[in-house]
Amino acid sequence: MFSNQFQQAKSAESLNSIYARIQSIDRRIDSLQGKSLSVNSTPITKDGGLEFSQVLGQIRDNLPPRANQWIVEDAIKQASLKTGVDLDLIKAVVQVESGGNSNAVSGAGAKGLMQLIDSTANSLGVNNPFDPHENALGGANYLKQQLKNFGGNLQFALAAYNAGPQAVVKYNGIPPYNETTDYVKKVSAVYQSLKNSA
Repeated sequence: MFSNQFQQAKSAESLNSIYARIQSIDRRIDSLQGKSLSVNSTPITKDGGLEFSQVLGQIRDNLPPRANQWIVEDAIKQASLKTGVDLDLIKAVVQVESGGNSNAVSGAGAKGLMQLIDSTANSLGVNNPFDPHENALGGANYLKQQLKNFGGNLQFALAAYNAGPQAVVKYNGIPPYNETTDYVKKVSAVYQSLKNSA
């Protein structure tokens, strides 16, 4: 029994490693900005045939549940390391926003782990909002912006994340919207719970 669980865990870990490596290759190709590479005299371009984002999506969709969980956990960890935003805060936002589902789409069209709307995703340089690493990094950067905008006030920053910074400025605090007040309470509660269990 233990041997089978160990083998499954190792297989999932290998798949996660492959996924991460393909992401790294994809970022390198993106950095070429349309330039061609030549491998064995065969030109390879970003748009020349197979889209890496499609391959990544197929790999992610076919991973065992545990491997997907590891990908989400790694995306959150990397976002925290790169932005300096508290790991538990990002976890709390992800839990409330999407429940950790990188393919989540809200009725308003918000997408991915941290539920980014297209205009916000574009402004943050997120090309594929369903990519857990891109989405978590974009969402963490947006959260960091709101914390800075509101002098580190977590309640205001969370309200701005949900309702937009203009609404927080307009009401000089948390806007009197049921959705926003509930959102701030939920994220704050999850965040405190994560802090207490650490």
